[in-house]
Amino acid sequence: MGKKQDSLSLKKSQLTRSFGSGFLCIGLGIGLGIALTFTAGIGCGSKPDLSPTTAISTQSTPADPAKDGGNAPKTQEKSTPDSLPQGSPPAPTPPLEDGSIPNPSNPANPANAQDPGLLPLPNQTQPSEKTCGLRQVQKEFVARPFSPTETSNLPTLPYRSTEKDPDRHFRHALPILPLAGRTGITSNAIPYVRDSQVLFAFDLTDLPPKEAIISLEKAELVLGLTKISHDSSTSTELLCFLDERVCSGELFEDKFWKKNINPAFFGGKPPVNNFFAQQFLDHQVGSLDKDKLYSATLTLKLSDLISGSSFHDVLDFTYSGLPSNLPVSKRVLKLEIADDTFVSKDSALRITLIEDTCRTLSLTQPNPK
Repeated sequence: MGKKQDSLSLKKSQLTRSFGSGFLCIGLGIGLGIALTFTAGIGCGSKPDLSPTTAISTQSTPADPAKDGGNAPKTQEKSTPDSLPQGSPPAPTPPLEDGSIPNPSNPANPANAQDPGLLPLPNQTQPSEKTCGLRQVQKEFVARPFSPTETSNLPTLPYRSTEKDPDRHFRHALPILPLAGRTGITSNAIPYVRDSQVLFAFDLTDLPPKEAIISLEKAELVLGLTKISHDSSTSTELLCFLDERVCSGELFEDKFWKKNINPAFFGGKPPVNNFFAQQFLDHQVGSLDKDKLYSATLTLKLSDLISGSSFHDVLDFTYSGLPSNLPVSKRVLKLEIADDTFVSKDSALRITLIEDTCRTLSLTQPNPK
């Protein structure tokens, strides 16, 4: 009887411990926020695993199939600063040994070293991107007639009209014509010019400072011309830059016309070269009485037209009278062609240059970046 009671007491004690262990297990499961898992060989009476790998988790990784015969449960990585999402604020700087917070503005403080992943400190600036360099600038300026103001204030011209000569009783008038102006038109509608001065201009706008130009690649006139050709004087044509007093070509120095040459313009000096006079127009388009009409579109380099002048080069000529350190908002180039040549309104001046925009910025901005 005593043995039965002892056996019954032992079973009762084991049952009590089992129930107590079960309640303790459930309580721990609720308190820690994890689910209890019962697997073969693991009972409720086993100790719960409270290691950091299960207590603190951020993401799961595949188990190594080589472990536990390929049946190992998934493990979880410990949360560390390296695993924070991108863009999260950095961890606060730990206090120094004396309990004070490091001062970033103190250069002697190692905490002042810039972390590549942090924003710049308030007293630091990020380097700006390079926005300047060499660039090619191409410009085409279309010819235009003189304005009314320019026409009423004409510069000194290469030719002038003469009054009647007391001995010979004749005068030579050299009318002034605008761009595309004509003195007549042929039966097949070809405009022509005879014994006249055609005036036109180019507005050179938005050019960089002369000091910022690395090289002038191209500067040329493209002129649509029609010329009356006299057998005895095929090359007496003249192209002049009026304000610069530079002419290319040949003067008409016939004894009956010599007084029409304006000494105030030339100052006793001849044209700087005869390049323009040598540009014969080889395409005959018609005739006028005993004369022939030739037409062509000529491309003439400015360097050829001003060769022999006092200008060092075309760049010097183009920026004549202008400050070298400032951009050119507008420069007017005035021309004349005389005396038997019609000039088309489609004529143009083309310029190609290489600009150092870094130099332009340094000249035009007080504190360029």
